[in-house]
Amino acid sequence: LSFKTHNLRQHSTEIIELQNHHEDLVDWLGIKDERLSPSEDNIVVLMSSVNRSFIHKYNLLHRGIGVLLLSLKNDQLSVFIHQRSPTKRLFPSMWDMFIGGVSTSGESPVSTLIREVFEECGVDLLNPITAENNEGNNTPFQYGITYYGDTVIKTNYNHCVVSCYIAFLTELQCSQIQFRDGEIVTGKWLPIVELEEYLRIHGESEFVPDGMEVWNAFPSLMNGGRDF
Repeated sequence: LSFKTHNLRQHSTEIIELQNHHEDLVDWLGIKDERLSPSEDNIVVLMSSVNRSFIHKYNLLHRGIGVLLLSLKNDQLSVFIHQRSPTKRLFPSMWDMFIGGVSTSGESPVSTLIREVFEECGVDLLNPITAENNEGNNTPFQYGITYYGDTVIKTNYNHCVVSCYIAFLTELQCSQIQFRDGEIVTGKWLPIVELEEYLRIHGESEFVPDGMEVWNAFPSLMNGGRDF
């Protein structure tokens, strides 16, 4: 299914086609939710020739990922948070605890994750993690990528099925972090307990709302994690 239009009102045929394929597309997304009804305001989009700005302009439902980067810092389980570029169209200069991105047509969520982490942070998650990496690791997490499930976020500007992951990084991977594509201007590691307290006070004013939604949904997904 290809959707090439840049104007919903001028291309009612494509809208009808998308609505007719809605059930198939929801099956492709792998999630059932009452918020995914087929209407002109709520259409599941396969990312083929539809650009990101068009999707956000009409708030079309799409598939994306969000990944928390974790590591041990001074024996404390810590989260990598980053500040967005001031040139970003949405939420310039705000902070986020997730590396996120939109899946392209035919791209699996884990492939999106690997691509986005490399593009934004310079870390190659395809490098193998050996058993030795986990020696002395007394955290609940194993080094590597773990999938925790999907959640749906819906705001006035973003409607997305987000596949949620944790990538637990080795010290070598942490040392590789560099902001390759300019979407991130700076970043830092915060112990989870400090981040939780900071978000309680400053989350609404300083952090991306989408990230806050996924962060708040994460505890309910934690029990069913699956390693890659």
